[in-house]
Amino acid sequence: MILILEYFLFIFIISAIFLFFHYRHKKSKAQEINKLNYLFLELKKEKLVSEKLKIKALNFNFIEKKMQLKINYIKVETLNIQFSLSEIFN
Repeated sequence: MILILEYFLFIFIISAIFLFFHYRHKKSKAQEINKLNYLFLELKKEKLVSEKLKIKALNFNFIEKKMQLKINYIKVETLNIQFSLSEIFN
């Protein structure tokens, strides 16, 4: 009789431990899924910011090239004026 009670007590303790760890695992799994979802959303945000920065960089490069062309045009025109003035006064 005592052997049967010890057996049932052993099964009860093992079942309780199993249920405890099973519940803890489910809770931990849910928390990890939430963390992964949060990281996934952060990654999406970073990708959007990266794309916006790439577009801005392209715009900046375009404006820089455009400005450089204007500066070169002004330099050429200045040289033309200098040359014209030197021809007139010589």
